[in-house]
Amino acid sequence: MGSDNFNFSAWIGDRESAEDDITIQAVVAMSATLDRDDPAPLIGDPLPTLWHWMYFSPKVRRSGLGTDGHAEREGFLPPVPLPRRMYAGARYTFHTPIRIGTRVGRTSELLDVTGSRRHLCRRRKLKWISD
Repeated sequence: MGSDNFNFSAWIGDRESAEDDITIQAVVAMSATLDRDDPAPLIGDPLPTLWHWMYFSPKVRRSGLGTDGHAEREGFLPPVPLPRRMYAGARYTFHTPIRIGTRVGRTSELLDVTGSRRHLCRRRKLKWISD
């Protein structure tokens, strides 16, 4: 069964935006989680590369989680009829550093949904905006 049996065209082009603050507390917590001996971060210091992942986490009640631990299938992403979801990879270009102490925004756009009955891929475009 090919992806032609799943019609997600209504979701293509959908966007989702969010804002978050790059805080010292989160940077200290990530450093401890990774067992790093980093100097104390200061306002204005650059956020280490790829640490942006700890921001914009969805705030979902436990009763709103699916069996795979993600939020129920609704809203921005289409309701893919498969039992598990996973993140499979990305490419990033950082034009300027994200700075501790700034408020940043993220906009996601669903570009495509492709695949087969066993594996569907969702291509998203992310845009980060920093003060």
